[in-house]
Amino acid sequence: TNTRGIDVEALNRFLRRHGMLISNGYGRLKGQGQTFRIAHMGDVTREEIEALLECIDEFIA
Repeated sequence: TNTRGIDVEALNRFLRRHGMLISNGYGRLKGQGQTFRIAHMGDVTREEIEALLECIDEFIA
C-alpha cells in the first residue's frame, strides 16, 4: 500500500523520462493512487530492476 502518499502518476511521468514505466495498481485498487506494481514478465535483468529502484529512490528523496 502507498502509505507515503506517493503520486503514482507523477512517478510514472518521471520514470518515462528515464525509459521506464510501472503499473498504477492491480485489480480493484488500480488507478486509485493507493498502490503501484512493478511488472516483471519477459526478459528483465537484475540491472534493469536495480536501475528502476534507483530512479524510484531518486523520485521519493
